[in-house]
Amino acid sequence: MTILGLNYSLDSAAALLENGRVLAAAAEERFNRVKHTGAFPSGALDYCLRSQGMESIHDVDAVAFFWNPGTHLEHFDSHRSTQWRHHSEFLTAVPNYLLNKIPGDRHAGTVDYTHQRFEFKDENENPLDIYYFDHHLCHAASCFYLSPWEEAAILTVDGFGERTSALMAKGEGTTITPLKRIEFPHSLGSFYGALTQYLGFRPNRDEGKVMALAAFGETTFVQPMRELFSLKDGGSFELDLSCFSFFQQSRRRYSEKFEEIFGSEREPGEEISQRHRDVARAGQAALETVLVHLAGWLKSETGLKRLCMAGGVALNSVANSSIQDEAGFAETFIVPAAGDDGTSLGAALYLVHGLQGKPREMVLDHSFWGPDFSDADIEGVLKASKLEATAPDDLAEAVAGLLAEGKFIGWFQGRMEFGPRALGARSILADPRGKDIKDVLNDQVKHRESFRPFAPAVLEDRCGEYFKPDSPSPFMLKVQQTRSEMQSDIPAVIHADGTARAQTIGADSGAPKFRRLIESFDRLTGIPMILNTSFNVQGEPIVCTPQDALRCFYTTGLDALALGKFLLVK
Repeated sequence: MTILGLNYSLDSAAALLENGRVLAAAAEERFNRVKHTGAFPSGALDYCLRSQGMESIHDVDAVAFFWNPGTHLEHFDSHRSTQWRHHSEFLTAVPNYLLNKIPGDRHAGTVDYTHQRFEFKDENENPLDIYYFDHHLCHAASCFYLSPWEEAAILTVDGFGERTSALMAKGEGTTITPLKRIEFPHSLGSFYGALTQYLGFRPNRDEGKVMALAAFGETTFVQPMRELFSLKDGGSFELDLSCFSFFQQSRRRYSEKFEEIFGSEREPGEEISQRHRDVARAGQAALETVLVHLAGWLKSETGLKRLCMAGGVALNSVANSSIQDEAGFAETFIVPAAGDDGTSLGAALYLVHGLQGKPREMVLDHSFWGPDFSDADIEGVLKASKLEATAPDDLAEAVAGLLAEGKFIGWFQGRMEFGPRALGARSILADPRGKDIKDVLNDQVKHRESFRPFAPAVLEDRCGEYFKPDSPSPFMLKVQQTRSEMQSDIPAVIHADGTARAQTIGADSGAPKFRRLIESFDRLTGIPMILNTSFNVQGEPIVCTPQDALRCFYTTGLDALALGKFLLVK
């Protein structure tokens, strides 16, 4: 059975599965070149179908949608319009008349919205089944069904989906059992978005900047920030809503009271002061405190040793490490597309396993499900662009030599990653040993703020020599403490607090060319890692096509580009 999963909102995406195995998945931003786009994922959908030789959407057996409009609009009225942000796109994506066909006991005032199913037909009267699933169930499915475990606790946290901002659940086999929901407007994701805006960045876009800035802060505001949250028995919390306005359809997501406590907002482009750094640290600390509270309750309630995580907040690698260290779980699993792009995948997985009960077929070991381009394709692009390139006998050795010379390299190989992290297919690479590498890379290549760190991609079997804890982290979603005696060897990938968001590259990583490159660099320098960041500049999506890669290469301070088997050097 072939299932198409769709997300049509922030980070729109499409995913195609067959019998529970992922065939293709991609975010729409990579095709329309609008970062975090909420446009209908026509480019991603077209790619998923074409990659499997399908001519139209009617070649799939069913479509799974990442949001349940019935749940979203249940009991919605004008009196609540200041309390709930209205998503008009869902009214156009799902015709209004369908909402009148949702089954349930309307006299009782309740409806079972676990899923809804509607039947559409094409011009030949062929049926196409479309299923609508609760947003956080899609998040939960995306992480649990791809985890290596038959049983695990599940925590999903974001701004909100329908009315839920966090879901705590138990996964067993093909069954996901919700245990507790936190309802909007009490929302960790919305809190962090408000903090992001207060600090002069774009909410739902730049939360990673706040996480990075927090490492430079002092503890001045940690206590008053934590006092904005009331932690409740039973694994819940309440947010002091008097300090926020994100639930009132206001441009500003925080109130005057928030500014009275923490000072005036930072205007975009304004110089970052120590107070701003201190507020960032306080917000990050509060986020971690609440997350550990939720995860700790989940551990106590389920008694399970393993935790699966998803939702946009699960992209906060610092918080993920706090949960790992403090909540009592022996192991955690975080899906690489933890944000809303991953709900396209989760919706399809939930249809196959959660609704139909079919056995799980796949354990996630990589996320290379996007477009790829043959060397012939790339050669055609180079000829059309009248560009000359070499084809080294050993590309890994050639690129390793350039890295050792301090060169910045664009790396474009194989199928594109699914999710926001570059994991060795669409990457910018550099030597981790250079003291000035980070500053030059931020300024001349990435064109972004100087305080933002870069991650090391390290051979998995050598990770413990440099970082602790020594545990696999293939998707770059946790931070590790760098061993003090090693920090001077790799300054370009160490953050201000001594941590690194390491990506471990195992023997079966799904990116064999990338591993061979790191092995070559290790033989040349004695350092079993390279600096790895996404192949883009600030404000743009990661490159998708050879044309995107060439454009980025020639408009930035990159020194060379490894494009398939070809190497271009400026």
